[in-house]
Amino acid sequence: MAEIIQYPCGMSNGFFIVEGESVIAVDGGAEYGKKAVEKNLTDTGIDPGQIVLIAATHAHVDHTCNLAILKELSGAPIAVNKGGQHDMITAEMPHVFPRNPIGDEIFEFAKSQGGMPDDYLPPIQPDIVWSDEFDLKPYGVDGKIIYTPGHSLSDSCVILKEGRVILGDLMVEDRFTHGKPTIAYFGFDLDRRKANSVLLQSLQRISAYPAHHYYSGHGGPFSRVQFEEAFREAVRQDELLYEQE
Repeated sequence: MAEIIQYPCGMSNGFFIVEGESVIAVDGGAEYGKKAVEKNLTDTGIDPGQIVLIAATHAHVDHTCNLAILKELSGAPIAVNKGGQHDMITAEMPHVFPRNPIGDEIFEFAKSQGGMPDDYLPPIQPDIVWSDEFDLKPYGVDGKIIYTPGHSLSDSCVILKEGRVILGDLMVEDRFTHGKPTIAYFGFDLDRRKANSVLLQSLQRISAYPAHHYYSGHGGPFSRVQFEEAFREAVRQDELLYEQE
Protein backbone atom coordinates (compact mmCIF):
# COMPACT_ATOMS: atom_id res chain seq x y z
CA MET A 1 0.00 0.00 0.00
CA ALA A 2 1.37 3.39 -0.98
CA GLU A 3 1.93 6.17 1.56
CA ILE A 4 1.56 9.85 0.65
CA ILE A 5 3.85 12.25 2.48
CA GLN A 6 2.68 15.85 2.11
CA TYR A 7 5.12 18.59 3.08
CA PRO A 8 4.83 22.41 3.00
CA CYS A 9 7.45 24.34 1.04
CA GLY A 10 6.85 28.06 0.74
CA MET A 11 3.37 28.86 -0.54
CA SER A 12 2.62 25.34 -1.80
CA ASN A 13 2.89 21.66 -0.90
CA GLY A 14 5.06 18.95 -2.34
CA PHE A 15 4.50 15.20 -2.06
CA PHE A 16 6.36 11.93 -1.92
CA ILE A 17 4.49 8.72 -2.75
CA VAL A 18 6.22 5.78 -1.09
CA GLU A 19 5.44 2.18 -1.97
CA GLY A 20 7.97 -0.46 -0.99
CA GLU A 21 11.40 0.71 -2.14
CA SER A 22 9.98 3.12 -4.73
CA VAL A 23 9.38 6.84 -4.24
CA ILE A 24 7.62 9.14 -6.69
CA ALA A 25 8.04 12.88 -6.11
CA VAL A 26 4.99 14.96 -7.06
CA ASP A 27 5.66 18.71 -7.37
CA GLY A 28 8.43 20.25 -5.32
CA GLY A 29 7.09 23.23 -3.43
CA ALA A 30 7.60 26.94 -4.03
CA GLU A 31 10.60 27.76 -1.81
CA TYR A 32 13.17 27.58 -4.59
CA GLY A 33 16.67 26.22 -4.14
CA LYS A 34 18.81 23.21 -3.36
CA LYS A 35 18.90 23.92 0.38
CA ALA A 36 15.11 23.89 0.56
CA VAL A 37 14.90 20.64 -1.41
CA GLU A 38 17.54 18.94 0.73
CA LYS A 39 15.75 20.07 3.89
CA ASN A 40 12.46 18.65 2.59
CA LEU A 41 14.14 15.32 1.86
CA THR A 42 15.73 15.22 5.32
CA ASP A 43 12.54 16.25 7.13
CA THR A 44 10.47 13.58 5.37
CA GLY A 45 13.13 10.86 5.65
CA ILE A 46 13.39 10.37 1.89
CA ASP A 47 16.65 9.18 0.36
CA PRO A 48 16.90 10.86 -3.08
CA GLY A 49 18.32 7.60 -4.43
CA GLN A 50 14.88 6.03 -3.86
CA ILE A 51 13.12 8.50 -6.17
CA VAL A 52 12.27 6.80 -9.45
CA LEU A 53 10.00 9.46 -10.99
CA ILE A 54 9.33 13.19 -10.60
CA ALA A 55 5.84 14.29 -11.69
CA ALA A 56 4.24 17.71 -12.02
CA THR A 57 0.55 18.19 -11.32
CA HIS A 58 0.73 21.25 -13.60
CA ALA A 59 3.30 23.65 -14.98
CA HIS A 60 2.89 26.60 -12.61
CA VAL A 61 6.07 27.94 -11.01
CA ASP A 62 5.04 27.23 -7.41
CA HIS A 63 4.86 23.54 -8.29
CA THR A 64 7.72 23.05 -10.77
CA CYS A 65 10.56 25.37 -9.72
CA ASN A 66 12.39 22.63 -7.75
CA LEU A 67 11.89 19.72 -10.16
CA ALA A 68 15.27 20.09 -11.88
CA ILE A 69 16.98 20.08 -8.45
CA LEU A 70 15.12 16.91 -7.49
CA LYS A 71 16.31 15.39 -10.77
CA GLU A 72 19.90 16.48 -10.07
CA LEU A 73 19.83 14.83 -6.64
CA SER A 74 17.99 11.64 -7.67
CA GLY A 75 18.67 11.06 -11.36
CA ALA A 76 14.95 10.36 -11.84
CA PRO A 77 13.08 11.53 -14.97
CA ILE A 78 10.61 14.43 -14.92
CA ALA A 79 7.11 13.76 -16.29
CA VAL A 80 4.49 16.36 -17.25
CA ASN A 81 1.34 16.44 -19.31
CA LYS A 82 1.91 17.74 -22.83
CA GLY A 83 -0.13 20.86 -21.99
CA GLY A 84 2.70 22.05 -19.73
CA GLN A 85 5.70 21.10 -21.85
CA HIS A 86 6.06 24.47 -23.57
CA ASP A 87 5.83 26.51 -20.35
CA MET A 88 8.47 24.38 -18.62
CA ILE A 89 10.95 24.43 -21.52
CA THR A 90 10.61 28.14 -22.26
CA ALA A 91 10.26 29.20 -18.61
CA GLU A 92 7.19 31.26 -19.49
CA MET A 93 4.86 32.37 -16.74
CA PRO A 94 1.47 30.74 -17.37
CA HIS A 95 -1.56 33.01 -17.59
CA VAL A 96 -4.30 32.62 -14.98
CA PHE A 97 -7.63 34.40 -14.78
CA PRO A 98 -10.24 34.81 -12.01
CA ARG A 99 -12.82 32.03 -12.23
CA ASN A 100 -15.08 32.91 -9.31
CA PRO A 101 -15.59 35.67 -6.68
CA ILE A 102 -12.51 34.60 -4.70
CA GLY A 103 -10.42 34.94 -7.86
CA ASP A 104 -11.84 38.45 -8.34
CA GLU A 105 -10.92 39.31 -4.76
CA ILE A 106 -7.34 38.10 -5.23
CA PHE A 107 -6.88 40.05 -8.46
CA GLU A 108 -8.19 43.23 -6.83
CA PHE A 109 -5.80 42.69 -3.93
CA ALA A 110 -2.93 42.13 -6.40
CA LYS A 111 -3.75 45.38 -8.20
CA SER A 112 -3.62 47.26 -4.91
CA GLN A 113 -0.16 45.81 -4.32
CA GLY A 114 1.12 46.72 -7.78
CA GLY A 115 0.19 43.55 -9.67
CA MET A 116 0.77 39.82 -9.48
CA PRO A 117 4.25 38.79 -8.27
CA ASP A 118 6.91 37.97 -10.85
CA ASP A 119 8.31 34.70 -9.53
CA TYR A 120 11.57 33.24 -10.72
CA LEU A 121 10.90 30.37 -13.12
CA PRO A 122 13.90 28.28 -14.23
CA PRO A 123 13.72 26.48 -17.60
CA ILE A 124 13.06 22.77 -17.12
CA GLN A 125 13.35 20.04 -19.73
CA PRO A 126 10.82 17.26 -19.05
CA ASP A 127 11.96 13.73 -19.89
CA ILE A 128 8.49 12.23 -20.26
CA VAL A 129 5.56 14.01 -21.91
CA TRP A 130 2.21 12.21 -21.81
CA SER A 131 -1.35 12.87 -23.02
CA ASP A 132 -4.45 11.42 -21.30
CA GLU A 133 -3.17 8.88 -18.74
CA PHE A 134 0.21 7.86 -17.38
CA ASP A 135 0.63 4.49 -15.66
CA LEU A 136 2.68 4.47 -12.45
CA LYS A 137 2.96 0.69 -12.12
CA PRO A 138 6.26 0.54 -14.04
CA TYR A 139 7.63 2.84 -11.31
CA GLY A 140 6.50 0.58 -8.46
CA VAL A 141 3.30 2.43 -7.47
CA ASP A 142 -0.20 1.06 -8.02
CA GLY A 143 -1.83 4.09 -9.57
CA LYS A 144 -1.91 6.46 -12.52
CA ILE A 145 -1.93 10.13 -13.45
CA ILE A 146 -4.91 11.42 -15.42
CA TYR A 147 -5.38 14.61 -17.41
CA THR A 148 -7.78 17.01 -15.64
CA PRO A 149 -7.49 20.52 -17.17
CA GLY A 150 -9.35 23.60 -16.05
CA HIS A 151 -7.16 25.56 -13.65
CA SER A 152 -4.49 25.31 -16.34
CA LEU A 153 -4.15 23.36 -19.57
CA SER A 154 -1.65 20.99 -17.96
CA ASP A 155 -3.58 19.99 -14.81
CA SER A 156 -3.17 16.36 -13.81
CA CYS A 157 -4.29 14.29 -10.84
CA VAL A 158 -2.52 11.33 -9.30
CA ILE A 159 -5.02 8.53 -8.64
CA LEU A 160 -3.90 5.79 -6.26
CA LYS A 161 -5.62 2.44 -5.94
CA GLU A 162 -6.19 2.84 -2.19
CA GLY A 163 -8.65 5.71 -2.70
CA ARG A 164 -6.39 8.73 -2.50
CA VAL A 165 -5.93 11.53 -5.03
CA ILE A 166 -3.37 14.30 -5.41
CA LEU A 167 -5.35 17.16 -6.98
CA GLY A 168 -2.73 19.85 -7.51
CA ASP A 169 -4.61 23.17 -7.48
CA LEU A 170 -8.02 21.87 -8.55
CA MET A 171 -9.16 22.18 -4.94
CA VAL A 172 -7.45 24.51 -2.47
CA GLU A 173 -7.69 26.11 0.94
CA ASP A 174 -5.51 29.09 1.79
CA ARG A 175 -5.73 32.56 3.31
CA PHE A 176 -7.95 33.68 0.46
CA THR A 177 -10.65 30.98 0.77
CA HIS A 178 -12.06 32.24 4.09
CA GLY A 179 -11.54 28.97 5.93
CA LYS A 180 -13.40 26.78 3.45
CA PRO A 181 -11.95 24.52 0.74
CA THR A 182 -12.88 25.63 -2.75
CA ILE A 183 -12.47 24.50 -6.33
CA ALA A 184 -9.67 26.41 -8.09
CA TYR A 185 -10.32 30.15 -8.03
CA PHE A 186 -8.20 30.68 -11.15
CA GLY A 187 -8.94 29.24 -14.59
CA PHE A 188 -6.96 28.93 -17.81
CA ASP A 189 -9.08 31.34 -19.87
CA LEU A 190 -10.48 34.84 -19.51
CA ASP A 191 -13.86 33.42 -20.57
CA ARG A 192 -15.14 31.95 -17.30
CA ARG A 193 -17.75 29.80 -18.94
CA LYS A 194 -15.08 28.24 -21.14
CA ALA A 195 -12.77 27.59 -18.20
CA ASN A 196 -15.64 26.27 -16.06
CA SER A 197 -16.83 23.93 -18.79
CA VAL A 198 -13.44 22.24 -18.97
CA LEU A 199 -12.91 22.28 -15.20
CA LEU A 200 -16.29 20.79 -14.32
CA GLN A 201 -15.74 17.93 -16.79
CA SER A 202 -12.42 17.21 -15.07
CA LEU A 203 -14.03 17.26 -11.63
CA GLN A 204 -16.65 14.81 -12.87
CA ARG A 205 -13.89 12.53 -14.08
CA ILE A 206 -12.18 12.69 -10.68
CA SER A 207 -15.42 12.07 -8.78
CA ALA A 208 -15.92 8.82 -10.68
CA TYR A 209 -13.06 7.31 -8.67
CA PRO A 210 -14.03 6.01 -5.19
CA ALA A 211 -11.56 8.20 -3.33
CA HIS A 212 -11.74 9.21 0.32
CA HIS A 213 -8.71 11.51 0.71
CA TYR A 214 -7.77 14.42 -1.58
CA TYR A 215 -4.35 16.06 -1.34
CA SER A 216 -3.90 19.64 -2.54
CA GLY A 217 -1.08 21.92 -3.58
CA HIS A 218 -2.50 24.44 -1.09
CA GLY A 219 -3.99 23.18 2.17
CA GLY A 220 -5.55 19.80 2.74
CA PRO A 221 -5.80 16.89 2.80
CA PHE A 222 -9.56 17.01 2.24
CA SER A 223 -12.29 14.43 2.75
CA ARG A 224 -14.75 13.07 0.18
CA VAL A 225 -17.48 15.20 1.77
CA GLN A 226 -15.39 18.36 1.42
CA PHE A 227 -14.61 17.54 -2.21
CA GLU A 228 -18.27 16.97 -3.05
CA GLU A 229 -19.36 20.17 -1.28
CA ALA A 230 -16.77 22.23 -3.16
CA PHE A 231 -17.78 20.57 -6.44
CA ARG A 232 -21.46 21.41 -5.86
CA GLU A 233 -20.58 25.03 -5.09
CA ALA A 234 -18.54 25.26 -8.31
CA VAL A 235 -21.55 23.98 -10.26
CA ARG A 236 -23.80 26.53 -8.52
CA GLN A 237 -21.44 29.38 -9.38
CA ASP A 238 -21.33 28.25 -12.99
CA GLU A 239 -25.12 28.21 -13.16
CA LEU A 240 -25.18 31.79 -11.83
CA LEU A 241 -23.02 32.91 -14.75
CA TYR A 242 -25.71 31.74 -17.15
CA GLU A 243 -28.52 33.34 -15.11
CA GLN A 244 -26.76 36.71 -15.20
CA GLU A 245 -26.76 36.80 -19.02
